[in-house]
Amino acid sequence: MIAVAVVVLLMLLLLPARRPRQTLSRQAVCASNLRGLAVGMRVYAQENVESWPRHYFEASRQSDRPEYHGVRWIGSMGSDQELRISEATSPTRGASRSHPSRSMFLLVISGQAIPFQFYCPTSGDQSDSLKNHGPDSTDGVETFGHPGVSRFDFAGYGSLSYGTRLPYGLRDDRFVATRAAPSEVLMADKGPAFVAGGAGLAGSRTVRDALTAPDPFAPFSALSEERLKRMGDVAWKRLNSRNHVGEGQNVAFVDGHASFERTPLVGVDDDNIYSVASDSSWRGRAVGFVPNAEQLVGPVADSDVFLVP
Repeated sequence: MIAVAVVVLLMLLLLPARRPRQTLSRQAVCASNLRGLAVGMRVYAQENVESWPRHYFEASRQSDRPEYHGVRWIGSMGSDQELRISEATSPTRGASRSHPSRSMFLLVISGQAIPFQFYCPTSGDQSDSLKNHGPDSTDGVETFGHPGVSRFDFAGYGSLSYGTRLPYGLRDDRFVATRAAPSEVLMADKGPAFVAGGAGLAGSRTVRDALTAPDPFAPFSALSEERLKRMGDVAWKRLNSRNHVGEGQNVAFVDGHASFERTPLVGVDDDNIYSVASDSSWRGRAVGFVPNAEQLVGPVADSDVFLVP
């Protein structure tokens, strides 16, 4: 009994030390994945007239505001009646309702990445198996989706752990790789403003995205960076990615490196990578807002990076 008590005591002493090591190890895997994806984006740009991955879409300008794009993308992950993950877009067939995740999937189609690289081991997600079901498959029988042939997007919110730059809008300069500063952000862990939004098209086994309720940015949208810093770690946890329990997020940059950042104020002008600015006087503010399905707007400045989901 004494020997058993000693063993139990040792286990209790060692387990708390082991958990942080496991967490750090998984964060390292996540950072490694993002570094690989950043390199893949650079190679993709070199092979595609210096453009970061951006899928075809149908934009409509109904406003003089340059950030207005007219694409309904929130809630459109996975398959729906308008666009299925097994259907392609093209210069002659854009879509007014399609998710930016299609832009990330171009790395899989071009051979610059594999689905497993889009999986963070601490996120609770699962790597996309590339299996097509129901309306996405052949004759309703489960099939393997061939990237670029019968698969053009991830299966949904739970198959993708990272966010990419919102590709919509009229500011094309943001997608020219040669004009990007080395410190600009390319990708990062998924942001705090999105959750799984339920099943996609019936039988497709895909998962939509949805905005969280309430909006995590709303209580802090008018605060300066200095004011928010004085509020401490609890406030920041609400604004960080949930992939790492609010402790921070891995972020990939234009120069190819990735690092774990304790706040989402990263890159050029310490921009909040998970929100868009409310107006042109956004500098110095810690957060902006996440547009809903009716606010079809994007960044107001070239350095205002907005990662989704």
